[in-house]
Amino acid sequence: MEPSIPDGAIMLLDTAITEVRNGWICAIVRDGELLVKRIQKKLDGSVLLISDNERYQAEEIGEDRLHQLHIAGRVRWVGRAV
Repeated sequence: MEPSIPDGAIMLLDTAITEVRNGWICAIVRDGELLVKRIQKKLDGSVLLISDNERYQAEEIGEDRLHQLHIAGRVRWVGRAV
């Protein structure tokens, strides 16, 4: 998620979220892997997982595959060493 979240940064997650809103940055567990992505909901029910790093393309998750995603929490704070 660079440049928004630098490599090695510490994140504080809100794990009590009950819904995801457009533009939120969330920690997502998929296939045992932790991802940090910006969420964009589409009108057809699918979701785009977007990295702020331009080296990574957005990934569309169809409505029929949303059950494979587990939202671990919303990123509420980011800290890093200076």
